[in-house]
Amino acid sequence: MRKLFTQGMVIRDGAKMSKSRGNVIGADDVAEEYGADASRMFVLFAGPPEKESDWTKSGIEGIARFLGRVYRFATRNAVSTGTGAADDAVQRKLHQTLKKITEDFESRWHFNTSIAALMELLNELHAHESAISQAAMKETLRALTLMMAPFAPYLAQELWTGQGFAGPVFKQPWPQYDADRARETGAEIVLQVNGKLRGRLTESARRGARQNCAVAFREDHRQGHRGGRSPGQFRRQIAPFPESTQLLPTPPSKADSVKAGSHDPCAQRKGCNESRADCESGRH
Repeated sequence: MRKLFTQGMVIRDGAKMSKSRGNVIGADDVAEEYGADASRMFVLFAGPPEKESDWTKSGIEGIARFLGRVYRFATRNAVSTGTGAADDAVQRKLHQTLKKITEDFESRWHFNTSIAALMELLNELHAHESAISQAAMKETLRALTLMMAPFAPYLAQELWTGQGFAGPVFKQPWPQYDADRARETGAEIVLQVNGKLRGRLTESARRGARQNCAVAFREDHRQGHRGGRSPGQFRRQIAPFPESTQLLPTPPSKADSVKAGSHDPCAQRKGCNESRADCESGRH
């Protein structure tokens, strides 16, 4: 069974791009000014193919700059002298990106999110450039080149050849991601007391909710936001890790409310003829 796929329209200056309006941008003109790779990647990055997209000069210029950054990073790190201190973090981000792009290709056509993942990966590589070992850099550049190939085939082929590999890059097998290496080892917990943000913790993602809650209590005690309450006077609300941990005062019991006077339900009801037992039990 085949399904009809209707692509979105291209918008320029608030109007649909068409010959009758005279606002068409020629593909040859774009390729001559920015290159075929930039033109191709910009169309894919503009948004989901079934949605309308805006053609902007600043958008394609941004893609051209990104391709330039990829080329410069790959060529200057053909031989890396990094310390290797960031190898684990870089490999984790690499396999997360591989997983993201693989799933995008297998399950949907939203290639804009795949390109966004490549941009995030390049930012991570730039941040740790001097701390990536030669072995990790070689593996990363190879995988990066293969991931770039569907979006920027000409650049990918040049990088592939520059790394000493033979043959067309588009005939190479797609790299496989490792789920264990892609898994985060730590994540941020947002700590709230009475609904107010009181801190952020970075703790192990492998810990259970109880362990992370204990860490949250220690952090809250250090910052002094408990208002003199002991841990037993809080009820804990823990969202699915690693979203947030909230510390909320335990609601007073009904007996405590009656003792407080102002919360005495009978005190609020003038002319009440019911017994206090009936009042406290809620039978009236």
